[in-house]
Parts: sequence; structure tokens; C-alpha cells
Amino acid sequence: MPAVRRERPSDLLRRALGPLRPAAERAYLGVAAQAAPRAARARLRGEGDPRAAALADAADAIRGLGVPPEEAGWAERIEAARRALAGTALETEAFSWGLPEPWGRFLLRLARRPGSASCVELGTGVGISAAYISAGLELAGGGRLITVERREQRGRAARDLLAGLGLTRAEVRVGDLRDVLDGVLDEAGPVDLVFVDSFKNAEHVAWCLERLEGRLGSEALVIVDDIHWSRRLASMWRRLRRDSRWALSADLWRLGALAEARPEAPARAYDPPP
Repeated sequence: MPAVRRERPSDLLRRALGPLRPAAERAYLGVAAQAAPRAARARLRGEGDPRAAALADAADAIRGLGVPPEEAGWAERIEAARRALAGTALETEAFSWGLPEPWGRFLLRLARRPGSASCVELGTGVGISAAYISAGLELAGGGRLITVERREQRGRAARDLLAGLGLTRAEVRVGDLRDVLDGVLDEAGPVDLVFVDSFKNAEHVAWCLERLEGRLGSEALVIVDDIHWSRRLASMWRRLRRDSRWALSADLWRLGALAEARPEAPARAYDPPP
């Protein structure tokens, strides 16, 4: 008997909204892309840690502030490629599951910063977020992204999307993370930017973060998608922001950002209170 796919609350909400869905989603993105990034940026700006400064700068990109023409141009091209998937079998992956543009700009800005030469993405989907990271590397003029996808169909779609955009600094690997992650991290390490966007499962995310220990560069940032997807993920995020392993944590509504502690450095959280 085939397994029954459980619908997510977000799927049920989209269906209930019906024709009001596009306007509701625009309103949601407008609020989400302003409130939490603005609060995080205000706190991050006061720190002397260059990783905090990089996150604050990228938080401005979420809000659409100070986005230079070259970054805006890449965002336009990537969003056009996303729209081209409307009406295809990959529409859900591109729109409902793909990273929205504001947070794509955030990843692009982080990948563009000096010191983001080695990037790893866990969970490629159809390649939207990989395209944003790759565009940042293109603007930086160097670096490499290894992105891992479990399903072959999505991996092919991601390769096609990246090739269509002329992005050559990303390599799509297909395989189960439990089989390939250690090898990817050994090959890529020390890693400067990690985007965790695979299973929306607290235990899986915790396992991914454990595998990163000892494999991150001195200026590395770890970005986790959908930190408020479920109660278990939200609870996991609250534990992470109190974990002494992480010197910095920033809640950007859709995404959470982490930076490892350095010796003698106190941990600081830039999140809404639990």
C-alpha cells in the first residue's frame, strides 16, 4: 500500500485562500522581509565580529535596501527562470518550496562577501537557492558551491536551471545525505557558507549541524531554512540560540543564521525572545 503524503499546514492554508492566495502571499512576504531582518540588523550592527557585520549587511538585502544593480540583475534573471517553471511538473518545488526572492538576495550577498570561497548546500530542490549562491560567487569572481539533492529528477532540473543562467560555479550532486555528506564536507572543507535546506525535521537538521563540527572555516556562516516550519523546529532553534557552540545566532523569520564560537568569545543571540 503506498504511503499517504501528509499535507503541511501551509498547503491547507493555500487551498483555503483560493483566489486570495497571491495577494495574501505578497502581503506575508512584505511583512516577513521587513520585520525580523530589521530587528536582527539593528542588534548585529553593534558588534565587532565581521560575521555579524556580514549578516547585518545581508539582512539589508532581504529588505531590498542598498541592492546594487548587479545583484538586482541576477535576482531578476533567477526569478524569470523560476517563473518559466510555472505550469510544469516542477511548479510546486519552484514556488511553494523554493526560497523566496528576498531571502535569495540574502544568500547572494553572503556568497559574494570576501572569504566565501567554499559553499555547501544541503537540499538543492530545483536549484533556486543554488542559483542565488552561485550568482554571489560569480560577482565575487571566485569560489565553488557543492549542492546535494536526494532526488534525481530535481537534480537534473537544478543542473538545467543553473546552465540556463550561465552559472558555472555550482556542482549538483545526487545522493542521500547520510551516504554522501561526510565526503562532500571533506572535499569542500573548510567550508565558508552552508545552507541547510533538506528535510524539515528537527532531528535531521541537528544531525547536519553535528556533521559540520570541525569542518567550518574561521569566518563561516551556517544558514538554516524554515526555522519556524513546525513546533519541533522552532524548539530546536531556541535550543541552538542558547548552545555555547554558536557565538552568533540571528532570526531572519524564514531563515536562521549561526556562527561558531571562537575561544574566549561569548555567545550572543539576535533573535526574538523565546
